[in-house]
Amino acid sequence: MTDEVEKVLEGKHGWLFLNNDTNRVISQITGQFHDFDAASVEALRSTIAERAACIPAPYVFAVAPNKECVYADMLPDGIGLSEHRPIRQLMGVVDDIVYPLERMTRSDLRPDLYQKTDTHWNAQGAFLFAEAVLRRASEMGAPVEVPSLFDVSWSDKGLSPGDLGSKLSPQRTSTSYESRFDGLSFFLDYDNGINNRGLARVYTSDKPLPTTAIMFCDSFGFFYLARILARYIGKVICVRQASVDIDMVNRVQPDLVITEIVERFLVHRPRAFERLEDVIAGKIAEGLVSPAELAKMKAAGPDRFGIMPESTYRHLTALAA
Repeated sequence: MTDEVEKVLEGKHGWLFLNNDTNRVISQITGQFHDFDAASVEALRSTIAERAACIPAPYVFAVAPNKECVYADMLPDGIGLSEHRPIRQLMGVVDDIVYPLERMTRSDLRPDLYQKTDTHWNAQGAFLFAEAVLRRASEMGAPVEVPSLFDVSWSDKGLSPGDLGSKLSPQRTSTSYESRFDGLSFFLDYDNGINNRGLARVYTSDKPLPTTAIMFCDSFGFFYLARILARYIGKVICVRQASVDIDMVNRVQPDLVITEIVERFLVHRPRAFERLEDVIAGKIAEGLVSPAELAKMKAAGPDRFGIMPESTYRHLTALAA
């Protein structure tokens, strides 16, 4: 428990933040992370440009702001944001990154954008991020609707500890919120059964919307964002991996491709392209796919959306046998 407690930074007014993590988020936001240098910035710029050149659809590269940046005023005294942090360095050489920090810090919803005791956003934070992503996509010519705050209301989900509050003893809890949409709903159309990296789901709108999008994302994408996007896009194929699967993109021929990555992960400089089947095969080889996950994958069966060819699905289930 001691190691876990050291990963929590106590802020003001009950706000908890990540600390002593592998990404060294506090070093990043204060400009003390020296492993992300000019060569790193150029490598990431090149990766984004390479993806945009190869993807036959509008491509939106969107960065979810760190909780520590949205609530910098709630950090302990003596910790301040640096304009030399990785995202600012990247934005200095890439013009069209979606990074709605200013919108989020100025919003009337701001008290509830992220949960006090969790690293992730609430439904409100994900909604404002979806708004920014879809506005950029629309500007790029993608056939999408841009959300309006008039579409949505919020409901209290009650108290929960989150991934930070659960590290403390006794646990610390805080309120989380869910979104309610008037006349805008979706359903889960497919789930490949894999947890974390390699997870693929398809969310489909109840409205007959013609647009299909693929989103490659981290946990922030699966925390509300995909479900909100599905209400404004006909079909969202949500894939939990940092790199783009260009073979999948070419099979599906989507109207829009999105990368969502939380700010603190930028320093890992993800590869431009990686196939989902290689991610899953690698996890199987390392023993990182549980029997329960394999059972779910087999029960889900080959998808009808173009996520993976049926022959690849058969190969992966044979590897796991």
